[in-house]
Amino acid sequence: MSSVESLVHQVKYFLSELTTGTLDSISDQIIERANKRDGKTLGRVVQLIFERAVDDMTSFEMYAQLFSRMMDRMSEEIEDHEDQDGEGKPILDGQLFRTFLLHSCQDLFERTWMRKEVTAVAVALKNTDSKVIGTSTTKNKIGKVRKYSKEHCATQKANQQKLGFIKITSELFRLQMLPEHIMHEQLKKLLGNVNPEEEDIESLCIIFTRAGSILDTPKAHARMDVYFRRIRELAKNPNVNSRMRSMLQVRQLFFNIGLG
Repeated sequence: MSSVESLVHQVKYFLSELTTGTLDSISDQIIERANKRDGKTLGRVVQLIFERAVDDMTSFEMYAQLFSRMMDRMSEEIEDHEDQDGEGKPILDGQLFRTFLLHSCQDLFERTWMRKEVTAVAVALKNTDSKVIGTSTTKNKIGKVRKYSKEHCATQKANQQKLGFIKITSELFRLQMLPEHIMHEQLKKLLGNVNPEEEDIESLCIIFTRAGSILDTPKAHARMDVYFRRIRELAKNPNVNSRMRSMLQVRQLFFNIGLG
């Protein structure tokens, strides 16, 4: 086993033991080992933690705290010559960590949304096939039920990962560890759906609850007005269930954007 593989194995073990009670000791262990490596290895460690945070969406605040501690305590000796500043110099310590965090976020953003969209298309095609082909035998029916179950599970997993991604990125943005454009990209994706699913509405509410007041700056007023106008439309959309519409209306009142 190479030194990098050994570190990855150790980090995975530490993450499996991570709780709010062990955060201090676990973060110390991970930071100590990450600080002895090169930039590429640090990038791999950041990616591992980010993926774990997305899958374990109930503990997103804990993972955000872990990231914050790591960024504050990165060694100046860690560098990656592929990531350079405006003067062509290697990016170091906390700034390099922030760069790797952004890379991981962008990679997961693309993979999470792509997985969700591909899964939705597969389910739609399967539903169409079922209507056209039918199920003439019990064997065919059983086969279709099994396929539907797999697709349903895939859809559920994709929805959960998207919610997990929304939670961790909203918290990291709130802690000023991710740039503003990451949040706007997510909002544009979510608000662009003509008939959003419950998970989309829930994701919107998470972003506005945790990061909305930070996003709503004078320079972003025009963009935020577009978001709020779309939220008003969704709050009146009969295709959105009543519970989700109520959640949107609460956010409207919170931001004083009216219901009319």
